[in-house]
Amino acid sequence: PEEHFAYVLGYIAMKDGFTPIQQVDAADTTTGGSTSPEPVTQIDEAPGGDATPTVPWTTEELRRFSQSTYVTTEVVSKVMNELSPTPGTWRNISQLSEATGVELSRLQHIWTHLTRHISKAYPNHDWPLESRWGNDIEGAEPGIAYYRVSAERAAEWKLIRGIET
Repeated sequence: PEEHFAYVLGYIAMKDGFTPIQQVDAADTTTGGSTSPEPVTQIDEAPGGDATPTVPWTTEELRRFSQSTYVTTEVVSKVMNELSPTPGTWRNISQLSEATGVELSRLQHIWTHLTRHISKAYPNHDWPLESRWGNDIEGAEPGIAYYRVSAERAAEWKLIRGIET
């Protein structure tokens, strides 16, 4: 059924060794817009027991991502443009589809492409936004994907993109 499609894509990405859910710590100010490389901040267990370091996004990497002309990055940039004025607020995939003008079916497919793009272009980086299933968010609809950005990421993204709120 179509309502399970996003869940299946997330499962496939997980089986491929990718972790699309990024934990956002609002108290974390270590990246604070720095353009210099940051030290490894977390170790996640990859399939096979290998430890994969996860590095934070630098301002320059976010800028490069936001200016990329790949369809995947253009669509995700639209989503981040929509999420950034209200950091920390969960928005479901249908709301984001409507707000960005991106067809729901296209938006549902883009996340697998994002995982692949990031693994190639930005090794050891998580997604630049956070995602969770509604099952894990109080008051949200179960089985539906939700997305948000942290306050720090939103401020950096709005500066890079020239978004005023």
